[in-house]
Amino acid sequence: MVAINSGSTSSATVDGVEYQADKYARGGSTNSTQDPVVGGQLYQTERYGSFSYEIPVTASGNYTVQLHFAEIAHNSAGSRSFSVAVEGNTVISNLDIYAEVGHDVGHTETFADIAVNDGSVTIELIEGVENPTIAGFAIYSNDGELDTTTTPTPTLDFSKFSAYTEKYTEKTVINSNHATGHVGDFFFTHWKDGGSTSMTVDPNGEFSVTWQGGGYNYVGGPGWHYVLPSRLADGTAPRLNDGHLAAAR
Repeated sequence: MVAINSGSTSSATVDGVEYQADKYARGGSTNSTQDPVVGGQLYQTERYGSFSYEIPVTASGNYTVQLHFAEIAHNSAGSRSFSVAVEGNTVISNLDIYAEVGHDVGHTETFADIAVNDGSVTIELIEGVENPTIAGFAIYSNDGELDTTTTPTPTLDFSKFSAYTEKYTEKTVINSNHATGHVGDFFFTHWKDGGSTSMTVDPNGEFSVTWQGGGYNYVGGPGWHYVLPSRLADGTAPRLNDGHLAAAR
């Protein structure tokens, strides 16, 4: 009925089925890898984070939902686990893709006889350890079809921008994959593509990084001093303090 290549702006074909460019998502971010992934191109992209899919259908009935996953970021068991619900019912609990199949390997789970009576198939990714992720999905049905009269409207998820405006006033530990913001008067950035690295930042600009190796990349640290765009008493413009940066690979 419909197949979607999550996290991608192009289509991919798997076992003769064309998976269309990503759509019908609500929230989440996209990522990709250039590594060859067992299973093919479909598994080289992902949508991850806090998100769901709403796929419009023409009729109530029973649907088969096939979900595709790959661990393209982490390199150890226990680094990521999450659950998946379809139509409000949990179909996967605490999935650890690496523990199931390893790194850069496609993994598929199929669920038949999913009852749908509300005009759309809802797939929810539920956070456990780290962000949930999905590489793609396909939906099959003898009862209904994709409702092509409904145009998917992208839902803007502004929650990921909250760190740009939120200002922490106390010592803060940052351990998400991507974060920026202010601690005290200091801007900080924190980015990693895997692993369990975390950064502790003090309002006075001091920081420390806890690094647990594993073949991934990390960049982080406090940056420019955050000041108001006013002028000093002597009429000169305020000057920004130099920043600091920690990078590792």
